[in-house]
Amino acid sequence: MAAPNSVMSAAYRKIDAKLKAGDVVILDGGIGSELQEVGYPENADARPANFTWGSIAIDEAPDKLVEVHRRYAETGADVLETHTFFLNRIWSASQDGRLDLGPDDWKELALKSVRLVREGARLAGRDEVC
Repeated sequence: MAAPNSVMSAAYRKIDAKLKAGDVVILDGGIGSELQEVGYPENADARPANFTWGSIAIDEAPDKLVEVHRRYAETGADVLETHTFFLNRIWSASQDGRLDLGPDDWKELALKSVRLVREGARLAGRDEVC
């Protein structure tokens, strides 16, 4: 069941209206592959195999994530996603000592990821994207 329009932000009401009208809503695409396009990680061989280097970019390369989100917003995406893929792995690695993070640092990474998405949209002149 959809949320009542009264509790939706203007951006989400716009998406809701498009969907109800049968229009297309465009989501952004792969963030990890786009991070590689903008030069992150600089040394891919230094990253452990099958790890979450892309989510680590939230702290290591926030400017690269902003650029990826800016590109998607600039090209017309209606919905931009945070880059929190496998954030659960960051939590797990912080718990068992593979990453030197505090037990709740994953929460700040999630919030920072939202801020980076919003900054990318703002730089593209698209504050209204979801």
